[in-house]
Amino acid sequence: MQKIKLGHTDVEVSSLAMGTDLFGSKRDLDTCFTLLDTFREKGGNFIDTGNFYAAWLPGSVGGDSEKAIGEWIAKRKCREEVVIGTKLGFDYPGSEGGLSAAEIEKECEKSLRRLRTDYLDIYWSHRDDMNTPQEETMEAFHKLVKAGKIRAIGASNLQIWRIAQANQIARDNGWTPYCAVEQRYTYLRP
Repeated sequence: MQKIKLGHTDVEVSSLAMGTDLFGSKRDLDTCFTLLDTFREKGGNFIDTGNFYAAWLPGSVGGDSEKAIGEWIAKRKCREEVVIGTKLGFDYPGSEGGLSAAEIEKECEKSLRRLRTDYLDIYWSHRDDMNTPQEETMEAFHKLVKAGKIRAIGASNLQIWRIAQANQIARDNGWTPYCAVEQRYTYLRP
């Protein structure tokens, strides 16, 4: 599978990412492991998850997908071979959601524990937070980059003008800008 650079970073990802929103919830661990193994065997290395996956399902409190991926990584001893992207921003039990500095730091630590790793390759803003100044959000992400806890940041489901505004704030302050965009897209809603 073709590999490409993620935006302006040195993070190299497969041209396709493995979406994992139902891993550890509707998908049992054996199925998850089979899917991840097959994806990796075919040359895929980019795994996409989120901190609240799949809190919307009855019986789930969130973090299920991250836990399943963390277990797979630990059993396969393949952390250095995969690129992990996870998200924050939605509320779920134990998280108020949003992109405040406190929430970003708290949720990053929870994701790191569930994924059984000491760094995330890309940390996505899963949705916009109009109640938190973008300066606060971008500075919080930058601090995590400087601490070695995340390699890059991305924007998922943010309006393009908000991404441009956030990146200008980052440039003005010497902080890490968003390097990639992951927007909602299906054949039903292009």
